[in-house]
Formats: sequence, structure tokens, C-alpha cells
Amino acid sequence: MSELAQLLELVPFLRDANPQARQLALSHLLGHTVKTSPHRSALFFPSGLAGTSAPAEPKEGEEAAPASSGSPIWSLKLLCRDQPLIAHDAFSALVNMGDSAMVQKELGDDDFLVFLVSYIINPTSVLSSLASMLLSNLTSSLPLTKSLSTLLIPYLPLLPDPKSKPAQLQTYYLPSSRCASATPPGNLPRGDEEVTVEFVPALSLLVEAFVQGGGVDGVKESEDGEQKEVGARKGDVHFLATVFSNLSVLPPIRQALLSPALDYPKHPLSKIEPLPDLLLTESLLSKLLIFTEHKDTIRRGGVLSTLKHIALSSQTHPILLASEDVTVSVPHLSENPLPTDGTKPTKTKVRGVDVLPKVLGPLMGGEEIDLDEMELLPVSLQFLPPTKERERDPILRLTCVEILLLLATTLRGRQQLRARGAYTVIKFAHKVEVDNNNAEQMHRLVNLLQRDEGPETKIEELGPEDESDDEEEEGIVEV
Repeated sequence: MSELAQLLELVPFLRDANPQARQLALSHLLGHTVKTSPHRSALFFPSGLAGTSAPAEPKEGEEAAPASSGSPIWSLKLLCRDQPLIAHDAFSALVNMGDSAMVQKELGDDDFLVFLVSYIINPTSVLSSLASMLLSNLTSSLPLTKSLSTLLIPYLPLLPDPKSKPAQLQTYYLPSSRCASATPPGNLPRGDEEVTVEFVPALSLLVEAFVQGGGVDGVKESEDGEQKEVGARKGDVHFLATVFSNLSVLPPIRQALLSPALDYPKHPLSKIEPLPDLLLTESLLSKLLIFTEHKDTIRRGGVLSTLKHIALSSQTHPILLASEDVTVSVPHLSENPLPTDGTKPTKTKVRGVDVLPKVLGPLMGGEEIDLDEMELLPVSLQFLPPTKERERDPILRLTCVEILLLLATTLRGRQQLRARGAYTVIKFAHKVEVDNNNAEQMHRLVNLLQRDEGPETKIEELGPEDESDDEEEEGIVEV
């Protein structure tokens, strides 16, 4: 019997009633989910089970036929809710096959996306980091990205449980996350209690989970005796950074990231105070940008890529450059529909994002800077210790420079960069830059900042949705 025939005999055991049989079958099939496996198509696409030759996986841009309800892909979707060891292998298999258009189409149904997002957000999900890796692969597909951008997640407000740590993570429950590898909170309503399920946009909840995953809640001693930092969640969900990067290619998502976070629904009997105005006016993007110098490369790289996508539109530059002590109107991007009556939609106000400290910081080392030049820098970048390290990844250094170049395409952006010491930062970064392309882009930026502004360079081209200077100034209000 050939190796393929032996492996095909294992596929039906993915739906076996015995969990040990499911785990054993999946563990043997997992190694054949990688792209280089010669048996992947025959094992995991429907015709491979029918005794006929398996079709070639669809090429990029081709329409993929959906798998049947009894297909191996369908079985793997169910196994993601199984016991932790089985769910781990199921998630890993789908991550490996996430490059296939057929798999992306099969995983793009709303039911599975709601489960996947809910599972990632649930702070008790053991495999949330692996699930976020799968979501990252899926959002490389534009149709799935569009589906996720409008996805609503069932949300059940709970009375706070004083025994939970931290208590604020247990003020809600996402019913769709229920599975064997995610522990439900102890304060779930009893069967006879009346409950009201709300629906919350997926993006806002994912940002909250991402912020929680990047924090440190304490220190725990590992089995080998080393001290290890632990967060408030079971998983760090670093790969959500690339999810935001993939989603931010869509104008509605870029506008949503510039909008404030939600004040989530609360239990009718809850005594939790509403969020203060200071937090209600903070944009989702501001929450992400605290990680531009995080120790994890995936996390900080995804955040910087998200910011780069947002900076591609000059309409976003006023809110990106505004300081955090002023409020600015969120721009209505040209791709977004306007009211049919011809009036302008009501504008949302948020505090400025103030991106320059977050973008210049990764380009700075511990060099000594003259006091005259130091005074121009943002306060958070002044008097840095000699041990301060510059971003090590050349691609991320380039991303920071490209963001600055995008901001320098407008007169207002160039004026801000000059006034806040960007030239000084680039000057020192250029001296130690070893990548030729990065050095060339830094040289371009320096030329933009050092040149004189003549009548031609002072003229700003206004897009169809850009506002006049007067209207922009009216959108900035001192807090």
C-alpha cells in the first residue's frame, strides 16, 4: 500500500467519536499540511477522498470551489473547538494551509470567523496566539479582509466577578468562543436568568485584546527556574499586528482606526463607571502605537505597517501630527459613502495621535545630542540613556523613514518635522545606517527637510474630500 493510501485511511478518523483516535490521526496528518508536501492536495481537497486524482490547488486570482461539509477542512474547523492538544494541531494545520485559496474560501464563512475572532479575544483561550496567526494568514485574502471589516461579534455583558484577576477582563463574555480550550468565567448567568446579547464590531475588540496581550501582569517562575513575564491573557496574540496591517489597506478600516474606542455595553445592574471622556476620545490607532518599540518584532512591525497604510492618505496627516492635548475631526475618506441628502456627515472628534515620537523613537540610539538640537525633540525623546538601542531590523527602520517621507509630502508635515527635530534624528541615524537603500531614503528625507520652501512647494493640492484650511482649523479644539 502506498504512503498516500495509508494517509487517506486516517482522514475519516478526524471525525471519530474517540478523542484519542482524532488526536492520533491528526498528529500523523499534520506534517502533510505544509506547502511542500506532495500529498497535501490529495489529502485535504474533496476530490482526493473520492478515489479520483486531486485537482491542482487554485492559483492566485482563480475562484476556488467550496469544500463539502464532510471534507477534511470542515473537520479541521470543528477540531479547533476540541480538546487543547487536538485544537493545537487543528489550528496548526489550518495555519500551514492558509496560503491556499480553497482553504481561505472555506474558512471565510461568518460562523467560523465569528468563532475565530471571539476565541482570540477571550482572555482565557489557551491557543489564542496560534489562532491569531491563522487570522493573520486569512486576512491576506482581500475578500476575507472585507468580510472581517464588517463582522459583528455576539457580546454578553456580565456583572463583575471580584474573584477574577484582573476583574475588568471578566465584565463580558463572548458566547461564540465557547470550546474546550477556553475557560468560561465563573460569573456567567444561570439558566433561569434573562440575558441580552449585544453585538460589537470585531475590530474594536481585537484592538483591546492586542493591547492586553502586549502588557505584563506579573512575573512567573518557569520549570527551569527562570523568571518569565506573564500577561493578563493566556496568549500574547502578537500576530494581530499583521491582521491590523492587512485590514488597514481598506479605507473604512483606516477611518475606524482613527475613530475612538467603544464604551462597551454593560450589565443593567453593573456599578462600573462609564469611561472618562479622556479615554472616549482616544483613537484605536493611539492604542496600537505604544508598541512601536516593543521587544517582539512581529508586534512592532505590524503596528508600523498599519501606520504607514494610514499615512498614505494626506487627509489623515492633520490627526496623525496633532498633539494629544487637542481634539481633531476624524476625516471622511473619499471611498466612504456620503449621506444621500448631500449634507456632510456628523464629524467624530478624537484626540491627536502625535505619531512623531513613536516613529522617531525607533530611529534613535544613545548618542549625545547638543542641547540646542535636543530642545526641538519631543519631550519623551529628550535625554535618552546611553543604553538606548536603535531598531535592529532594517525593514522596520525603512518603514519608519517611509512614514516620515509620507508625512513630508505636505507643507504642514514638513513644518512639523522641522520643528520637532526630525532632521537631527535622521542625521545621526544616517551615520550608522548599513543598509544602502535605507541610507538613500534617509537622504531623500533630509533633502525635503533642508530645502527652502518657495511658492511652488507651499501650494498644497486638495483632494476631492480635503477641506479648506479654515475648516481644518475649526476641527482642532484645545482640551
